Amino acid sequence: MRFLKDDSFSNLENCIASNEYQMAFMQAHTMKGVAANLGLDCLLEILTPMTEQLRSNDLVNISEEIKELKLRYEMICNIIRATD
Repeated sequence: MRFLKDDSFSNLENCIASNEYQMAFMQAHTMKGVAANLGLDCLLEILTPMTEQLRSNDLVNISEEIKELKLRYEMICNIIRATD
């Protein structure tokens, strides 16, 4: 349930929407750590390259990646809510 209270995803989404890519990197890196600690490999598959892209300011695919990340993030949140 603590995963649902973490605001890294919403912060990441907001940072990307407002073109604050250095802050987006920090949020993606935080979220990647949370996902790794919880064994959420489906998020890590996107967050790992996304973090590196944001680190190097390579924004070519960032909008597609955030959309896919959102789908997977929401799926995990729904599963957690369903098991509560």
